[in-house]
Amino acid sequence: MLQNQHYMQHLELPNKNFDTWKNILSVIGCLIESLNANTFDSSFPLTYFPNLKSFTFSSSSFCLIDHLELIIKSKHFQQLHSFKIVGCGILFPRDSSYISYSSYFKQPRNEYMRENVLTHQNTLKIFHSSLITGVSLYPSPIYQTNANLHSLKLVLAHFSDIFILISYTPNLEYLNVHCKPPGSTIGTLIKTNIRLKSLYLKFSRQIQFGGNANTSFYIDDLIGGINQFSSSLTCLSLSFVDLSMPTIDNFLFDRILFRQLLQSMNELKQFHLYVKLTQLLDNKEILLSRFRDQFWVDHNWSFGTHGKYFYTLPFHFDHLHEFYGGFDAFQSTHSNILLNNDRIWSHVKSIDLPLTSKYDLNLLKQMNRKMPKLTFINFNSTDNISVKKSEDVCMKNHITFDKVTTIQCMNGSLEDEKEWLIHRLPNLKHLILYSTKLPSMASELTPILNQRIKKLVLTNYFSLEPLTEISYFYFSNVEQSCYKSSNYLRQYVNKTGKIDY
Repeated sequence: MLQNQHYMQHLELPNKNFDTWKNILSVIGCLIESLNANTFDSSFPLTYFPNLKSFTFSSSSFCLIDHLELIIKSKHFQQLHSFKIVGCGILFPRDSSYISYSSYFKQPRNEYMRENVLTHQNTLKIFHSSLITGVSLYPSPIYQTNANLHSLKLVLAHFSDIFILISYTPNLEYLNVHCKPPGSTIGTLIKTNIRLKSLYLKFSRQIQFGGNANTSFYIDDLIGGINQFSSSLTCLSLSFVDLSMPTIDNFLFDRILFRQLLQSMNELKQFHLYVKLTQLLDNKEILLSRFRDQFWVDHNWSFGTHGKYFYTLPFHFDHLHEFYGGFDAFQSTHSNILLNNDRIWSHVKSIDLPLTSKYDLNLLKQMNRKMPKLTFINFNSTDNISVKKSEDVCMKNHITFDKVTTIQCMNGSLEDEKEWLIHRLPNLKHLILYSTKLPSMASELTPILNQRIKKLVLTNYFSLEPLTEISYFYFSNVEQSCYKSSNYLRQYVNKTGKIDY
């Protein structure tokens, strides 16, 4: 390593052998400019990396808030150009007695935005955070303008918070926000003149930040807000998939209003849309026909639909909801895009496989080819896999989803999916079970689970006793676990005043 120091600008932080790596980092730490970590450990402060410019924490596992805040409050955080938190669940500090019954996770205090991001004291150009609860902002003289920031991704409590945020980031070009829909705005939105180029908006009612979920959707606020960037936007992405409201349907399928919003954007090159309709349509062709006229052809925009979902094609979102009936169930404004473009689903990283679906060899081959980034599968029942025995032998040898690391099973029995788990998912590490019956010690699946599963989440189990009765060594290689059952958890906390992880 010391003889090839020019390779050391980028480092993926190890999660084992900390004592050995302390000695190594004392020698090479000053060479590291880009750091990717999948664990937080107090034994690895940023002081080991005095010249660090980019820090990415990327993990599907849990981390502790006190470790995260230790990083953000470090004086070395101020010298970073890029700070990203990707796919991370956040647990409580070790000394916290506060328990949330609605979530596993808790957000660091809102002050981290004010004190460490919206300040001219740092050199941050990129700040991306996937923490799952919303940051609430308000106009305040305490905030400082950060002219360095040009890329932001975070979860905000309200739509109006976007315009407070960007009033302190005059050179912002990329903005990706997950927030509650514009339904509770008080007064007018703050006006802005920034030259935003890319705007990604995802709306959900259940952003975890106190208060009640919005029951309305103010289209005028949405249009007015987006129109502030109409002269500069080159990319617009709108996700309404976590909402199902007639107001949204009426707006999107209005022949004039929706088109007028897009027509005002002279520089727009990319447009992505994902909607869940309020009801299942009997005739999807009528809906699709509205998007075949010259305006959509001139922009080269195609649309597709399945079930209650309507979206632009190629599909540019991470999660594909309710994969009913396989690829044959999809319809499009231009059928050739579904037939001739294997990259149309290449962005999909997670997928729902519902109760009504039946899977055969051809479908699994298509999924494997068309969704190369797939890492998460959610089974809604035990009836998902229906493969003939003669075909199954071939599938064991030829079809595996090597990048899938996480399975979620909703209800039923985990043992019923054993053929899928054993023969198709060689790199399965994380298991999330919701009221799912566990296999017995005599099951063919049990030794596979013992060997592969590193993270285990059990939800809606009223007691852990059945698990301990199966075997003392069951899930023996699990490194992280989370158990959630509201009634049992509440009784335990009331009795002991704490939870041990």
